[in-house]
Amino acid sequence: MSTLEAGEVDSSATLCSGTNGTNGTNGTNGKDGAGGVHLVDANGADLGRLVSAGAMFSEDLTLLSNTGYLYAMYEYNLSYESAQLLYATGDCSGPAITYPLRLGDGGSNLVGNYAVFVDALGWFTSVANTYSDNQPVASYWNGSGCAATSGSTSGFQMLPSTAAAVGVPAVAPAAPVLFK
Repeated sequence: MSTLEAGEVDSSATLCSGTNGTNGTNGTNGKDGAGGVHLVDANGADLGRLVSAGAMFSEDLTLLSNTGYLYAMYEYNLSYESAQLLYATGDCSGPAITYPLRLGDGGSNLVGNYAVFVDALGWFTSVANTYSDNQPVASYWNGSGCAATSGSTSGFQMLPSTAAAVGVPAVAPAAPVLFK
């Protein structure tokens, strides 16, 4: 094989300069994923998709219910993690507020579609687009009754709900739980 030298080339030209052809058709879509790891209790109740779990023997699991709400439960006794409701009035009436659920190590992601369990009151769900800073607080539900307080907090407005609407069993989950 030899290489041409500069004096041996008289001219050069492009031999094929046509237009591009039409694109081919798209392939078929792949199969949907399996939906992640679900937590199922001893009674076969689907508790939802596991979103996060602390290190071994830590306190809570974060789950995404089948109705789309994030909620937390204690892994050591399978009880729903209880939240505190705050009120602008002194008698725990009117719109309830709770602290925002934050995901990630920096705590910068505010989650607005979540549910909390409140001892003696039941389930509450967050109201979309109601997060605000410095909401006045005059009372809070302490699990057994209303207590006075003062100050302000950041959070979402919460509305009373039901276990069915949240997508969790009405009775406490039964051990053992399985990952499926």
